Amino acid sequence: MKVVGIATIPSRINTLEQVLDSLHDQVDIIELALNDFLEIPSFIGQFPRVRPILSTNEKGDANKYLQVGNYQNDYYFSCDDDILYPKNYIETFAEAIDTHNALITIHGSSIPSKKIESYYKQRIRNSYYWKDCKEVEVHIPGTGVSGFHTSFLKLHYENSFPVKNMADVFVGIQCLDQGIKCISLEHSKDWIDGGLHDDEGRTIFNTYKGDDPVQAGYINTRKWI
Repeated sequence: MKVVGIATIPSRINTLEQVLDSLHDQVDIIELALNDFLEIPSFIGQFPRVRPILSTNEKGDANKYLQVGNYQNDYYFSCDDDILYPKNYIETFAEAIDTHNALITIHGSSIPSKKIESYYKQRIRNSYYWKDCKEVEVHIPGTGVSGFHTSFLKLHYENSFPVKNMADVFVGIQCLDQGIKCISLEHSKDWIDGGLHDDEGRTIFNTYKGDDPVQAGYINTRKWI
């Protein structure tokens, strides 16, 4: 089975419907965490494969993995609420997952072997979903454009995302601990559309890019090779 996990917040309501529309016919289930919503938006009813759940924002973007423990032998694709996915996105990722037996992404960074003081300043950005990129192995995947098979990567939602809105870092750490490679695929800059914006123009990157000692602290708990 092919499953998508998405976490969203009320300020992204203007992009969410477009995102769901781009993914709905490609998968069997979309697990949708509605962080801090008071009610389920009415337009969700037009997407029968979407399973919405009203959730708190305590873990932030990690809620895209809120239901991952329910899937033991399935393809799981973590997606964002501000990206339009191409019609061959899921098929392309599923084939690559089978080929590489790895977590697949199109965005990611590598970590220096020495300890770092700033995650955003000292990481090495290897691949970008909005640029032409060759295939490359990364340490920290962009979880808004990632997929894996739950038979070989076991992400633990309850215990392995201790700080909100750092899902990329904690997924990278879990992949490292389980010996699973993260492969960023070769892709063209026009394959995916990440140009959607929420009502307030906020992103996790813009929030933390100048203040990231917590991310660096978790990164420094591991040796990256």
